[in-house]
Amino acid sequence: MNLLIGAVMIASIAGTGVALFRGAAPFGWRAAALALLVVPVVLAQGRVFPNAKRLGARSDSLEQQSALAREIARAHVGCFAAMLGFVAIQLFAG
Repeated sequence: MNLLIGAVMIASIAGTGVALFRGAAPFGWRAAALALLVVPVVLAQGRVFPNAKRLGARSDSLEQQSALAREIARAHVGCFAAMLGFVAIQLFAG
């Protein structure tokens, strides 16, 4: 499943990167859309996936597991907000 998620992330970035240079919307909107997509992907790759793997191993204390779960939840909320912005740009500026 994680390979599928990674493939979708790469395909999304590639498609948005192509749209950056070929899209009809103003360049600023296209650049903002790419940024709103890349930041959550980098966050997921760098923090969320490793933290989820660590949390799933259950090798830490309960306090550390709780802190990991809260960090993962906060990251998901931030990523969701960025994805909402990305979708809004794609729908309304494109």
